[in-house]
Amino acid sequence: MKSLRIILAGPGAVGKTTFLKRLKSGTFDPDTAFTIGFEESNVKYEHNGKTFLFKITDISGQPQFKFDRIGYYQGSDAAILVFSLKSPRSLKSVKEFYNEIVDQCGKIPMIIAGAKSDQWNKEDLPESEIKEKIDDIQEKIPYCLFSSKNGENINSVFEKLVEVI
Repeated sequence: MKSLRIILAGPGAVGKTTFLKRLKSGTFDPDTAFTIGFEESNVKYEHNGKTFLFKITDISGQPQFKFDRIGYYQGSDAAILVFSLKSPRSLKSVKEFYNEIVDQCGKIPMIIAGAKSDQWNKEDLPESEIKEKIDDIQEKIPYCLFSSKNGENINSVFEKLVEVI
């Protein structure tokens, strides 16, 4: 089994903690509180006959925790950058998290995941704009869209991650 330390990063209130809870319990909790500092979880994932143990560090995205979160990046093997499809502003903020991680870890494998696909208004945030903003962060960085609420594409996040590791 391959063990990897994964950072789950992105702006506050985009759905990082809810995503982890959905993975671990298979259920959706609409009353999930935002993370203060960090929270660690282990998730086993099987892909093409290989088993991975992802040691995931869910890092608080609120601006007041910026200096605290920098230290949690060090020693990470890969990162999942999360934004909310309900908030175009959160997609713009992902670049800041990308830069923080590169500054602390170098160019580790990363993907971008758009949360809350069940609430996505494509007129407010067209897919062409998503692709443009992601290419502005790093050209050809893989991305996927998912919903913790209904479970849609929840496993695609790890599928994309495994592809870049």
